[in-house]
Amino acid sequence: MTFASCTGAQRKGYRSSKRILRLLATHHIFREVSPGVFANNRISSTLDKGKPSSVLFANRETRFGGSCGIAAFVEVLAEMGGKSANYLAESLRTPGLLPFNLAYNTTEPMFEWMERPENSYHVNRFAVAMEGTAAMEQEDAIFRGFDWGALPCESVIVDVGGGIGHVSLTIAKKYPHLRVVNQDFSSPIETSRVHWKEKFPEHLDRQMVEFQVHDFFNPQPVKNAAVFLLRHIMHDWPDDQAVLILKNLREAAQQETQLVVMEKVVPFASAGTLADSEMPQIRGTEGTVAETPLLPNWGAAV
Repeated sequence: MTFASCTGAQRKGYRSSKRILRLLATHHIFREVSPGVFANNRISSTLDKGKPSSVLFANRETRFGGSCGIAAFVEVLAEMGGKSANYLAESLRTPGLLPFNLAYNTTEPMFEWMERPENSYHVNRFAVAMEGTAAMEQEDAIFRGFDWGALPCESVIVDVGGGIGHVSLTIAKKYPHLRVVNQDFSSPIETSRVHWKEKFPEHLDRQMVEFQVHDFFNPQPVKNAAVFLLRHIMHDWPDDQAVLILKNLREAAQQETQLVVMEKVVPFASAGTLADSEMPQIRGTEGTVAETPLLPNWGAAV
């Protein structure tokens, strides 16, 4: 990719685009193979959406369709995350308002805001981005802390706030004897139907998956769940709302119902851990401590 050959390269954005790519190349994202000439490398190639530029620019709404989701995830962080980060200091001085609220001039929680018709691009991109987070995990991550295969035939897994249901789809592909109920707001659920039809049509044909529009702050409608799955949900909410989510699941749970919580937690930078002191011994909370001179939580190596 050379700037002389780029459409509009002589316009105002030429120098800034070149500098941005050079900065990225300095951080090993892209390669500057000669002055002003850049090429993909192993890291930047993950941003490839698999479509020609004419298609990408022609329809903003569908440009992430069929991609692995990493490009969508990066764009969510760069746009929504970056814009919100500018208001971090102000939000700390404004109790009750998060950086997102200040950045986008709304009092609504982010997910309710994205459900507005005019924000359909944001909610669809976010759903694809969540699939990208799974692509960045080890393939067997969802199978490490829980024995899904031990569940009886036609046990019901409820993917609470599951987006397009990419994680429960991974489980169902390995253990097709399990039923899935994927729950989220209406926009991700519509995308979920398409995603499952493309990735695992057999489960739809056997009527082993159900798509359910549901807000997890309301009473849980599924009363026969073997497992409630909360993947990357709890970290989005303050304690009182997180407790409400769990209470709604508890009210719908049977005696045998199990709860699987899958989260990313930043370890302590000190040698001691909560596991040594106040945290109960819960499966999946174990971690590894880096050797000196690295920080105990591996620091930037994470």
